[in-house]
Amino acid sequence: MKNFLLLCLSLAALSSSYSHPGIGIVKDSHGNIYYTDLKQIWKVTPQGVKTIVVRGVHSHEIAIDANDNLYGEHLWYNGEALNTWGHYAWRLGSNGRLDTLIGPREGFLDDYSFRRDAAGNMYWIQQWKTARFKKRTSDGQVIVLAEKDLDKIGWMHVTAKGKIYFTDRKNLYQLDQQGNIRELAEKPAGKSSSPGSLWGIWTDDSNNIYVADMDSKKVIRIEESGKQTTVLKTSGAWFPLSGVFGNDGSLWLMEGNYLNKVRVRKIIKEELLAASNPASHATVSKTNYFIWLLPIVLVSSIVIAIHLRNAYRSNTLSI
Repeated sequence: MKNFLLLCLSLAALSSSYSHPGIGIVKDSHGNIYYTDLKQIWKVTPQGVKTIVVRGVHSHEIAIDANDNLYGEHLWYNGEALNTWGHYAWRLGSNGRLDTLIGPREGFLDDYSFRRDAAGNMYWIQQWKTARFKKRTSDGQVIVLAEKDLDKIGWMHVTAKGKIYFTDRKNLYQLDQQGNIRELAEKPAGKSSSPGSLWGIWTDDSNNIYVADMDSKKVIRIEESGKQTTVLKTSGAWFPLSGVFGNDGSLWLMEGNYLNKVRVRKIIKEELLAASNPASHATVSKTNYFIWLLPIVLVSSIVIAIHLRNAYRSNTLSI
């Protein structure tokens, strides 16, 4: 039974590999929250009213500028026959106008970024054998901030003041404007977490860093000194993806599940402080696991049955 469940989960993972979760969640000057579910961009008011503001875009990251203009990308796959990708970059103005900034073009977006500081500088990583950290200034000048041999770089976060944080396998790093890279936290999610399970990174007004770990379902706060605290743990089928703090200090937490569903929920400041108490961390019951596992098992069983039927027919015809 255990091997069958692992097979089902593997098939489900393969079928959804195109839609690995995004991290895009931002806040505008009025306290409205915007986030991606890889199909559209949602807006949530401070009162919790949800509306779709951009439809039909597969955006993993989004950004917002000082004028409340929203930026993102649409990425698509052209099918196995062509085996190519395409993209364009879009902007939703604060006046509600939607414009295409770049493209449509073939391939991936590698000369434009949604990681920006308050001055409008863009940051991105060219990931080859040696990772190259690049910065494009607001006047268009491209600067190489640093180069380093790294194994498995994940997501990057840039603060308003230009501090850069990124993950590599299980560790969290900091990069400053002088090109110095230092390890800020080693295995913040624990030794049992798999490489690449660290997902979104964000910060609060006190310059604390937060990172979401999908494996342990934890949100971990890391101070500049390196001190680590688990501030909350998600429950049931949901795991943390990313987050942003509202104007009132509440955490808007973006979560996903194994069926590629995405949601955002508001955790008020008092609840967040209470959740920092290890005794209050939610645990996941076996019942909750089977609630989300059941549809995966059913769908995977159908897929296996179809493959077995086709294999049987093929063998029968060849006899």
